[in-house]
Amino acid sequence: MTPEERFWSHVDKRGEHWRWTGATMNTGYGTVRWNGRMEGAHRVAYMLSGRELLRGDIVRQRCKIKKCCRPECLYVGRKLSGSGSVGRARSCQDRGPEFEPLLPDPA
Repeated sequence: MTPEERFWSHVDKRGEHWRWTGATMNTGYGTVRWNGRMEGAHRVAYMLSGRELLRGDIVRQRCKIKKCCRPECLYVGRKLSGSGSVGRARSCQDRGPEFEPLLPDPA
């Protein structure tokens, strides 16, 4: 089984949102060992969908479901320089000025 197949075997693709069924962090987000380090499952799903992540990019779920790994629900932003800590997780509707969207939100 390839690493990609193993990853997707832990995602329940039934329904509108694809839920991570593997290990989770105490924050409720899915977590997986990927390329020798622990990563958020939604980050890995974003990368496996063929999109690039750069250092400092933050992957969020538009649907606000922490275990969602459906690529259509994911978007990426980047902390603005000098913004301090991220603080609480923010959805695409209520993210503050510390996030610079890299992809447009859906209409």
